[in-house]
Parts: sequence; C-alpha cells; structure tokens
Amino acid sequence: MHGFSVLSESSFVYLRDGGGDPLTIREEGSEPSQLGDRLADIKHRNALPTRVYRMDGRFSVHVGGMGWFGIDLGTSTITVPPSPSSRAWLEGALWGLPVALLVLSRGGLFFHASAVEIDGRAVILTGPSHHGKTTLAAALVAAGYRLLGEDLLRCTVGRPTVVFPGPAMLRLRKDVAQWLVVPGAERVAEDAEKVHLALDRRTRGTSDPLPLAGIVLLHVGEASTLERLEPGATIRDLWAVASKIPTPQGRAQCFQAITELAETVPVWTMVRPLTQAALGDAIDMIVAAGRAA
Repeated sequence: MHGFSVLSESSFVYLRDGGGDPLTIREEGSEPSQLGDRLADIKHRNALPTRVYRMDGRFSVHVGGMGWFGIDLGTSTITVPPSPSSRAWLEGALWGLPVALLVLSRGGLFFHASAVEIDGRAVILTGPSHHGKTTLAAALVAAGYRLLGEDLLRCTVGRPTVVFPGPAMLRLRKDVAQWLVVPGAERVAEDAEKVHLALDRRTRGTSDPLPLAGIVLLHVGEASTLERLEPGATIRDLWAVASKIPTPQGRAQCFQAITELAETVPVWTMVRPLTQAALGDAIDMIVAAGRAA
C-alpha cells in the first residue's frame, strides 16, 4: 500500500496485495506524552479538523473525533487510535496524512489526485477541489480500468517515474452514487455527503508500482477538450496539488521533485462540463492520451 508491505495484527478493508518496504501498524489509545513543534492545523471543508506536530524523528497527528496517530520515522511504525465502529473510517485517515508524512520525510512525492491504470501504466487525474476527479476516476473504473487511488497518490520521480497504488477505495458524492455503478464495489461506510466503497478484491490488483504515462489537469468548461502542455509549464499547477511538509526543507524538496516531474512526464490540460453526459467523451480522451504517451 503506497509502496509499503503492511505488518499488523489488524484487518483492513482497503488493503491490496503486494510487497514493498515494511510498515508496522498497531493500535495505541494514549495521547503522546510530548508533542514537539506544531506544524499545521488543517480544517478543509467537509474534513475532520487535524493538527500535526513534530518532535525529533516522530510526527503526531490528531484527527478530530477519531484520536491520535503516531508516525515513527526510524522504525517505520504508525500507531492508530482504537478502531471505531467502522474500520473504513480509520483506514480513510490512516492511508492519507500519516502515510504521506512518512513518505515525504524520505524525499517522496504525494499528490491530491486520483489515478487509473491504462495498458499497464498510470494516468493521474488532478486539479482543484470540486473538479470531479473522483467521479471521473470512478467512471473509468466502471468502464473497466483499474483504480490506483482516489485522493492521495504517491510518486517517485526518476527514469521511469512510478506511481504506487493506494487504498482500494472510492468515496462518491451521494448524488453521483445513485447513478454511477462501480461493479463489485461494496458500500462500507457513509457520511453526510459521501458513500464509501471498497473495491472488489478480485479486481483491485496489487500495490506494486506502475510507470507513469502522464498527468491530466482538470478544469471546468462548456465543452470537452484535451491539450498537451509544454514541458515545465505546469510547475505552478502541480505545486498547488502536491502535499508538502510545511518547513523550508520540506517545501524545497517538494519543489525540486515537481520541477523534475514537469520536465520529464507528459502533462495535459482537460476542460470539460461536470455533467453525466460529458463523461463518455472525457473517458475516451483520457484513454487515448494515456495509450499514446
């Protein structure tokens, strides 16, 4: 998961098979005795309020209404609060920020993005919030393409640049879930706005990395178009959707990785209406671009 082989006595709803660096996950109910520096307060719309602390080789993350997550960089261990009534809620938090902090501290790159597999390679779908990346990814899954991630996505920049599949989950708006059917997906949780789906275990595939075919930057417009951008012209857009540790070193590391990525990986800009009728054209364009890259 995200390039890790999970070692834990707990069961997981969204886990994929596959290898990677060992990551130990265990339950722990207590608040850390020492928190260290307060790095961030995250209060995104519709997300649980989250606080991030760092002390020496450890991050502590408090998620409102859920509890404390501890990330030990030296031992590659994440401690999680006791499981709530729905395991899916805990996993949704675990596979996000706590794992991202572990990856980012090692020089990796994380995007707020969805991604699908097309002919053995990854295509990333990203853009500002409420631009339909999850709906588009779910429509691609319904059309027979494998989901690699729907919210946070790990990349390693190199030759080739690779993408690591994340949790096998989809969180669809309730109105979308009424008409968009994802074959084999199981409804495992629900909140005020979204339905949480676990993908079919028979088709979710492994967590082994895939080469990156390209990145699609999503925008909203009246007609569906797809245009390839010049190398290096997308650094600002990629910076806006990249996760980063909020320190000078963390920002510099992220900027360096994004710069290299923008110079070496195809990037397209897609404009499309956010309508059910426009999904077919969008899928055709993305599949064609991914295959031709």
